[in-house]
Amino acid sequence: MMVPPSRKRFVQAPEIFSSFSSKQVDEGASVELKCFISCAPLTQTNWEKDNLPLVSNNQMMLSEKTGVRTMIIHNAKLGDSGAYRMTITNSSGSTSCTAILTVKKKSSGSQYYASSQLSVPRSPYSSLGRSSLGRSSSSYSSYSSYRSYL
Repeated sequence: MMVPPSRKRFVQAPEIFSSFSSKQVDEGASVELKCFISCAPLTQTNWEKDNLPLVSNNQMMLSEKTGVRTMIIHNAKLGDSGAYRMTITNSSGSTSCTAILTVKKKSSGSQYYASSQLSVPRSPYSSLGRSSLGRSSSSYSSYSSYRSYL
């Protein structure tokens, strides 16, 4: 009876082929940091923000698939700004990549300019301050009526 020779275990230190990069997003946006890696055997992946460990939760999803490590932040807040680092470790070594995330405050004035058309209420009593988004037949005639009332 023949016994096959024992195989040596191949161990490869982790390598990063494509690192995530720094990003700047508006408050409320979703952000994805993705890193493509190569290593064998099984590895341990650690995520940190400003040198503090991170875990998945409702707002932040950390995922590990073969060759890809991904972090997704849903509905980014100003407090999510910071330095993010992902470190991959196995018995042959470790490697890491870092990115800076900057979340910009959403400007409060942008929500009031949904339409480039100016519409004037038909009378001082009809929905003052609300835009009809150009649905009136003639903005000028509405404006004239409004001015004659004053």
